[in-house]
Amino acid sequence: MLKQVESQLAVQSLKPRIDLIKARYGEDKDRVSKESSLLYEQAGVNPLAGCLPTLATIPIFIGLYR
Repeated sequence: MLKQVESQLAVQSLKPRIDLIKARYGEDKDRVSKESSLLYEQAGVNPLAGCLPTLATIPIFIGLYR
């Protein structure tokens, strides 16, 4: 769990740099994706690691809803 929180904080700290990449390459989605993944790789961050706790709670909410 701690690893997911650390990864989520690292992704948040990279947000300004991701915004610069989006501003620089604009409509070229492939280039934005490539540059973003390169940035995450250089920083040693997995951007999907922060989603794991959220995905784990979905079945609980479905069960409570039913």
